[in-house]
Amino acid sequence: MRVLFDQQNIAARRIAVIVLPTTDWREIRRHADMVVTALNASTAGACLRVSW
Repeated sequence: MRVLFDQQNIAARRIAVIVLPTTDWREIRRHADMVVTALNASTAGACLRVSW
């Protein structure tokens, strides 16, 4: 997916993209505070990568 996001110009969009290092829901729930922080910090056109 990294290539897809790097090739797209999302700055002109009214959405934000938050990329997580996994799709494992148990792992995401363990780091929910980091996901919430990224959501709160996001702005339209932003692409944020969360890592833990």
